[in-house]
Amino acid sequence: MNNHRQEDWILLYQQNPNPNALGEIFKHWGHLVYGVALKYLGNTEDANDCVADIFEKLLLHIPKETIQNGAAWLHTVTKFHCLMKIRANKAQYKQLQTSRLQYTSVHEIENRLNQLEELLSTLKEPQKNCIESLFLRQLSYEQITQEFGYSFNEIKSHVQNGKRNLRLALEKIENNER
Repeated sequence: MNNHRQEDWILLYQQNPNPNALGEIFKHWGHLVYGVALKYLGNTEDANDCVADIFEKLLLHIPKETIQNGAAWLHTVTKFHCLMKIRANKAQYKQLQTSRLQYTSVHEIENRLNQLEELLSTLKEPQKNCIESLFLRQLSYEQITQEFGYSFNEIKSHVQNGKRNLRLALEKIENNER
């Protein structure tokens, strides 16, 4: 199967969706998706998230239409995904500016970081592993997969659930302080 042209892998996946074909698509074009995401989003964390998002979408939604140039098609899909993420981030930033989570001193920031560190230890082990690896150790999704054996989708899920649990716990602390 390895002697197929890159575009053939999309056709093979459309005819028979299986992880091997998607793995070959990732092997040939994962760097393209990462590069485009890094260009638009400007940081490795968001670019890694984008790669996971795109390949998750491909797993479920590779269209039945004929794709003549897989690289160009994937570039366009990635570009629009990034633009939507940028738009969503701008909306979140505006909301954050008006939230009560604005700090007025270094002491408050340090206090919040200490609380976050304590709360991190309360997360389920997979969530803690993924969040520490991605945000504190600056590992890529691929490095986390190699170290812990989690799939891209598992990492994404653990990170999203862990971040949500941390946010809820911080909000609970903040509400108790009022």
